Amino acid sequence: MSNYESAVKRIQSADNIGKLERLERSLDNLYTMGLFSVSEFVKLDCLLMDQYCLLEEATEARNWKLSKYSDQFVKLIEEA
Repeated sequence: MSNYESAVKRIQSADNIGKLERLERSLDNLYTMGLFSVSEFVKLDCLLMDQYCLLEEATEARNWKLSKYSDQFVKLIEEA
C-alpha cells in the first residue's frame, strides 16, 4: 500500500474533528518531507475538506436531534 492509499484510508476512517485535525498536521509534515507529490497532496486536501464537512453535518444533525428531544421533554414536563 502506498503512502497516498494509506492516507486516503486514514482520512476516511477519521470519526471526529480532533482526529481529522491531527491527521491534517501529520499529512502536512509528510508532504514537507517529500512523501507526497503536489497532485497527491491536493487530492488529500480535498478529501480532508469533504470529511470535515461530513463530520460537521453529522454533529449538527446530532445536536438538532438532541435539541428536538430536549424541547419535547420540556413540553412533557410542563404538561405534567
